[in-house]
Amino acid sequence: LTNPLEFNGNAAAVETVEVKARVSGFITEIHFSDGQRITKGDPLFSIDQRPYLVIRDQARADVAKALAELNELESEVARYKNLLPKAVVTREQYEILVAKRDVANAMLDKSRATVAQAELDLEFCQIISPLTGRVSTREVDVGDLVTGTGSSATRLTTVVTTSPIEVYFDTDERALLLARQRAIAKRGGEAVTWRDIKELEIPVSARLVTEELFLHKGILDFVDIGVKPTTGTVRCRGLLPNPEELITPGMFMRVQMTTAEPERTMLVPERSLGIDQGR
Repeated sequence: LTNPLEFNGNAAAVETVEVKARVSGFITEIHFSDGQRITKGDPLFSIDQRPYLVIRDQARADVAKALAELNELESEVARYKNLLPKAVVTREQYEILVAKRDVANAMLDKSRATVAQAELDLEFCQIISPLTGRVSTREVDVGDLVTGTGSSATRLTTVVTTSPIEVYFDTDERALLLARQRAIAKRGGEAVTWRDIKELEIPVSARLVTEELFLHKGILDFVDIGVKPTTGTVRCRGLLPNPEELITPGMFMRVQMTTAEPERTMLVPERSLGIDQGR
């Protein structure tokens, strides 16, 4: 018979991402339904690409112009170099031309960087899911103008992972130390640091408010860096597989952790006990 300890806890997503616009423009399409299960890379929103297509085409034209100017100056530099020994051109004229060639080369690099930025902005017009999980409600509609500038970027939706899922709970330091000692003994006495507590695979179980049994099995994944002096408790985190995605972030849970090995115990059926209140 084991005598596990129980604690109150709350479920939390392993990853939570606020999806924000990275370029400004009008929303043209929304590719998901609120609460839908999604996979990393799935499209979420489309922003009007037309202004960015124009900018990219202009940047490509600037590259072609800069390349033509550079080629012309390269030819001039080569011609002046051959004329320099004949004293047809001066050393000063030749060096001025070389400097112009170098400036043209730098302008070409700048134009190519502008093309790269334009293509990146075009890519940002297609907003995709950064992870696999579930998507929350949309916070914009088709036709809305969104901003992709720094801290004022428009939040579009939120995406969370649902499998596995974490559960946070506070336990007293004695229970935590006993559970750690038990796990170390089971692995032959090889200790690990608190940072690597996951390696001990300390079992935790959890149940939802509508469940009678602790059906959700997992392991202790994290222990906080210190004990709260006012309560004598330490923040812990369990990791549960959650394959059916029944547990969602924020749900209240009861968490169970065993601190000792099972012991042989005599059990007496409840119906075999009698109470005589008259004596």
